[in-house]
Amino acid sequence: MAYFGNWAVGCDNLRSCSAIGLSDEGAKIGFVKIERGGEANAAPLVTLGLYEVGSGRGSKLEAFLDDRHVGGHVSEHDDVYMKALLTGEAADAFVVALGKARQLRISRSDGTGRASSPAVIAAAGSVPSLRFVDDRQTRSGTVTALVNKGRQSASRVPAVPEAPLVVAKPIQIVEDGPPPASIANAAKDADILACPDGMEPIVARLSARRTLWGICNWAAAYNIGYSFFLVAEGQVTPVAFEVHGSSNSRFQHGVSVLTELVNPSISRDGLTLSATNAGRGAGDCGEKGEWAWDGERFQLLRYSRLDTCRGIVASEWPVTYRASRK
Repeated sequence: MAYFGNWAVGCDNLRSCSAIGLSDEGAKIGFVKIERGGEANAAPLVTLGLYEVGSGRGSKLEAFLDDRHVGGHVSEHDDVYMKALLTGEAADAFVVALGKARQLRISRSDGTGRASSPAVIAAAGSVPSLRFVDDRQTRSGTVTALVNKGRQSASRVPAVPEAPLVVAKPIQIVEDGPPPASIANAAKDADILACPDGMEPIVARLSARRTLWGICNWAAAYNIGYSFFLVAEGQVTPVAFEVHGSSNSRFQHGVSVLTELVNPSISRDGLTLSATNAGRGAGDCGEKGEWAWDGERFQLLRYSRLDTCRGIVASEWPVTYRASRK
């Protein structure tokens, strides 16, 4: 991850990158996100987003770069934002114009000439952010670069690595009593007094002989931390979750890991254990991870992160790692 003013940019293990420009703290919430895959022929995708409650059908997002109108874009509402997508030549032209502008303004129009108050995003951080993307995708000096263009052909961009494949085994949440003494001993350093009353452990069956226990470790206003343990035939083993791009990890046996998960949950199908460490109560910044049990250990499926809190939900945060699940 890198930050340039109101811009954040991140890339994953497959060299897919996203740069997101944010409005100022306390101002109208909006964003622009520029995404690009790592393949040599991958084209940029631009998303314009505006936080609007109850936007009606037929509305458009109006975008201005300084005083230049760059389009009234048909938008869709996803229950959080009005969003418009720019692809192909429209996306290419927008990226070029953005690099020459001072600011981007995004507002909603309803077809009658009336427009909402705009979200204003400083454009200065876009150039260093996209230069970061060019560098991470090894495009600098090639005709495919967004900023650092050169004469080298697209063939100079190396092939994208294959996504890691995780064969997920379902885990089953079970009702159980108090944790066994072996778990209590392993979790003796937990700040139990800080955990809310009635905070039950998370218990999941991994196999006939192996059980996962999650024990509340601490609690704050909007985050609850859990330590996890594998119990098999009386043996208790603390679980460490591999991560990529986390600011809260530690190295263990040469691998970056989390030794506790914040706000963990297990999906209904039992194939994903997820956790979101919110940077503040609104949940508009922080880190989010997803893991799958492969029969031997929990493997990372996806990790995303955004440190700047500006009204952006987790689904829009830059991704720092992704794997395929089977």
